[in-house]
Amino acid sequence: MPAYKDKNTGKWMARFYYTDFQGVTKQKKKRGFDKKKHAKEFEDDFLARLQGSANMSLKLLWDNYQDDKEFEIKETTWAIKQQIVEQKILPYLGELSINQIDERVIRKWQNEMQSLTNKSGNPYSQTYLKRINNELSAIINHAVKFYKLPYNPLHVTGSIGQKHADEKQHWTLEQFNQATAFYDTWDGSRFQRVDVQTYKLVFNILFYTGIRLGELLALTGNDFGNGKLSITKSYTKLSGKDIISTPKTKSSIRTISVPTHVLELLDGYTDMIYDYNPNNRLFTNINKSSITRQLQLISKETGLPKIRTHDLRHSHASLLIKEGVQAKVIQKRLGHKDIQTTLNTYSHLWEGADDEVSDLLNSISPK
Repeated sequence: MPAYKDKNTGKWMARFYYTDFQGVTKQKKKRGFDKKKHAKEFEDDFLARLQGSANMSLKLLWDNYQDDKEFEIKETTWAIKQQIVEQKILPYLGELSINQIDERVIRKWQNEMQSLTNKSGNPYSQTYLKRINNELSAIINHAVKFYKLPYNPLHVTGSIGQKHADEKQHWTLEQFNQATAFYDTWDGSRFQRVDVQTYKLVFNILFYTGIRLGELLALTGNDFGNGKLSITKSYTKLSGKDIISTPKTKSSIRTISVPTHVLELLDGYTDMIYDYNPNNRLFTNINKSSITRQLQLISKETGLPKIRTHDLRHSHASLLIKEGVQAKVIQKRLGHKDIQTTLNTYSHLWEGADDEVSDLLNSISPK
């Protein structure tokens, strides 16, 4: 049907009839298009969606995908997915119909993604590129399954990026002790006393338990007991709102042991909290950014290698591997879904293990 121009606003309107899934004829209206062709494209997309056709645009396919998937996925995970799709996919491919997105289009888009840089002017990490590629592939798979698209062209072009990051940065036990000793030099001029206690406790929990930052920020006093720590939730801030959700996976719900000295630091910290309530979050006075800034400050003041907050988790795993702890135990302690994740993530730390086996076998071999 033709598009119509609103004489009052000067905008174009799409107005047409369709038959719904119950066989009822209905009228569809949508106003506010700047151009006539945009109103007509809306009508074509709507009817293509209704008929399950691959003629719809990728943008409309994304709308359909959201309708089908949004409530199946955790709110925080969905927010990240939305950000990637709306910033890295739709601006490049959104106006194309999905049956126009072939291998050549995908390869051009992949090359564009690999040429982009972040706010610091550095290329995106290989794991982030992999995530972007996977998000597009998931949407295209939806079209194959429900909208008669013959195949997913990303299965032909292959992916970009890589699933696991390169060798992880970490601090050794000696380096961590040097880092936390920085707070023992507190003279009252640079930090408030509560800041010293807070960050010293935070870094000790992260290093000696290997929990994720979101898991740390969700902790309450009641999560500690009998030398153990129960991880049952995760914290994030989304659109200015505090959100407490379940951890990353079911395997992330776990109970692990905590060293005595960390529990003593915890007792000292809670003694300083006015009107302390063990049901409330422990760390409401800090956030991800402030923790990152503290790590950067420590590295600058001590000359230690710069690491990310998440690298304290890698530091914990490295410490356990160095001490000969079995991979299965490390997997459960870190909350990995399967043992392969643990082995792949820290494979470089086991590279010298075969030499140790050789020495052991030679020592027990008959002379």
